[in-house]
Amino acid sequence: RSGAGRSGGASMGLRGQGGGLRLGPLGVLLGEDGRAMWVAGLVVRLILIVYAVWHDAKFAVKYTDVDYLVFTDAARFSISGLSPYDRDTYRY
Repeated sequence: RSGAGRSGGASMGLRGQGGGLRLGPLGVLLGEDGRAMWVAGLVVRLILIVYAVWHDAKFAVKYTDVDYLVFTDAARFSISGLSPYDRDTYRY
């Protein structure tokens, strides 16, 4: 086979010239190197953390799952050099 048609525009798929990923207008919006996506993810996580703190303070039904509190408490025991299994209420 001569390989004809393998380097044409329509046959490139998502790969642009030079083998790099070609994202078109979306690439311009998000950034070709992914930094903008990383920053957007960080911003969303921070917003959710702030919302969780606010929601937990205002509502009877908590946004934060009790398992988060159990594992956070167990981590505090571990950092202090203690075993999380020494806690009276450790369930796992």
